This record gives sequence, C-alpha cells and structure tokens, in this order.
Amino acid sequence: MQSDGGATSMEIEKLASEVKHASLAPRPRFAPLKAHEISDGQIQFRKINVPQHRYTPLKKAWMEIYTPIMDQMGIDIRMNPKARKVELKTRPDTPDASNLQKCADFVSAFMMGFEPKDAVALLRMDELYVDTFEIKDVKTLRGEHLSRAIGRLSGKGGKTRIAIENSTKTRIVIADTKIHILGSFANIKIARTSLCSLILGSPAGKSDGGATFMEVEKLASEVKRASLPPKPRFAPLKAHEISNGQCANFVDAFVMGFEAKDAVAHSRMDGNLFVKQMGIEICINPKACMVELRTRPHTPYAVAHLHLDELYVHTFDIRDVKPLRGEHLSRAIGMSCGNGGKTSFAIENSTKTRIVIAENKIHNL
Repeated sequence: MQSDGGATSMEIEKLASEVKHASLAPRPRFAPLKAHEISDGQIQFRKINVPQHRYTPLKKAWMEIYTPIMDQMGIDIRMNPKARKVELKTRPDTPDASNLQKCADFVSAFMMGFEPKDAVALLRMDELYVDTFEIKDVKTLRGEHLSRAIGRLSGKGGKTRIAIENSTKTRIVIADTKIHILGSFANIKIARTSLCSLILGSPAGKSDGGATFMEVEKLASEVKRASLPPKPRFAPLKAHEISNGQCANFVDAFVMGFEAKDAVAHSRMDGNLFVKQMGIEICINPKACMVELRTRPHTPYAVAHLHLDELYVHTFDIRDVKPLRGEHLSRAIGMSCGNGGKTSFAIENSTKTRIVIAENKIHNL
C-alpha cells in the first residue's frame, strides 16, 4: 500500500519510532554496586569452628591463610581464641560479595585437613568444591573390618591414596571414617567411585569394579586430550630439506658384510635402483675408497619409502662382553660361528636376524 508520494506505511511507522526515541532522554549508566552496597551497607560475617586437632596446624600456617584472604580477596580475618573460631567479615572496599563465601570455604577446607597450598585453589577457581562422605554411607562396617577398609583406602605409606590423587587430579583427606575430596565435579566423581570400590572390598590395585588405576589415569588423559585443540598437520619435508639416510644405511650394511638382498631390507629400497626409486645420486670414489651419495632437489620425501621402520644395525665388540686375547679370542669366535656356520645360522633363523662376524666385531641386522 503506497502513501505520501510512494513511501510505504512501514517506512512512515519506522520514521515515527525514530523521532520518538530521539526525543527520549538517554538511559542512565550506573556504576556496579560494591559488596557492602548489595547488602544495604550491612557488614556480613562468617564464623568457622576450629577443631581441637587443627589448632596447632592453624598457628603454624596462619600467614599462609591470612595473606591471600586479606590482600587478594579484601576480607578481614581474625582468630577468636576464646570461642576457638576463625571470624571473617567484609569491608567497604571488598570487590565482590562472593569473596566472603570463597574465603569461608578456603578456611573450612584447611580445617578438614587439606594443605593451604591445595585449599587456596578454592579462592582462584570457581569450578572447585569439597565433597565429604563417610565410610558407613557406602557400607556398614565395624571393628577390624572398618580398620581394614581405612587401610585399603590409604595403602602402604599412602600409596593408594596418592595414586588416586594423581590419576584423578584431586586431593583426598581420610579423617577417621570421614573422607574429604577436593577437585572439580567430574574428577571428584571418578575419585569417589574408586574409593567406594575399595571400601566394598576391591584389592588395593583395583578400582571401579576391576578397573586398574592405570585405566583411570588413561580415562583422565583422554578427557584432557579431548579438550585440547587439534594438533596442526604439516606437509612432510622433502629429502633436500632434511638429512636423508636411507641409501647410506644400505651401503653401510653392505660394507659391513651383509648380503645385498639382506641390506636392502634395512634401507627399504632396491640397491640397483638408487636414482630411479630414491632419486639419490651414487658414485664410487676409487682414490678415497668410498661410496659417495648425494640427494637432489627433486628427491621424494623419505616417508613414502618406509616399510620396515623397526630394522637397524647393531654392532659390538667381543671384548666389550669379555676381555679375551690370543687363543681364547679365537675359540670365542669359533663358538660364535659354529662348525660350518651352523651356530650363527641357527641364531639367525630363530631370531629372524642376520649376523656378520668380522674378526672380533659382530654386526646384527
């Protein structure tokens, strides 16, 4: 529908809305509220009880607890010796209202038995928390059965507990019948499953109904790899961009005394076709008594010719095994060869290798 010399009704409505918005006052922009302003200017408090057995460790680690809470989180902290409580309160300059609860969780984690260097992660990472459960929540045990269950959880010298911590990236505290786990949600779930399996009677080397700690660690590493960005894939370098030793391996093996048909497996190519297959120039220098090899710019990259990567030549001296001289050395060489080479042939056939005995040196391919 047309109106006003060709302008549509939608264009007129849009123009009217723009005029209306232009006549309105700009929206006010308020600064973010501080912690004491959110609570209507009231100071918030938290009090954490100090158990009897954690009073002395608290004295020793007081500065490790006091410094991050005061300097980084902007929360006042003090120890009330009469009430045996650690008291926390917000200040007017506290940057965030949630800092008070983070500090309370940090102090509570220390009272549970965690080290300050581990518990301080609660102040810096939002996805960490502490999970607590008792052994009787999993299985009702009494007397010696309960003691053996606690022993299985700790292991000899704490090895089982440390193995679970390292594989699941958590921290575990076993306080009598209570177990505290510090970590992320997914890692706590894996660690708790392992601990419950030990409580139910699984051997110390097993967890999760038969899965070993190595399998738990493998699962954690797979989760980590899945979160990492994919590795970049580069085109393989050509032979003139890297040092190509394929043909050199073939010539070295032949010079040591191996047959050409055996040495060719070591170099992964046909010894008679250096130039055609590998693109390598070869010549014999009679003056220097050397075979010289040289790559060319159009030499194909070596990975296209790799078929037997596990082959290599190992050389050692008889005297490296036992210092022998004279007739004793000759007899040792004879025993290595055998009558008509039977001993060396038997070793070659049974081990799928090739052996060259050159005086007191032995080469294995």
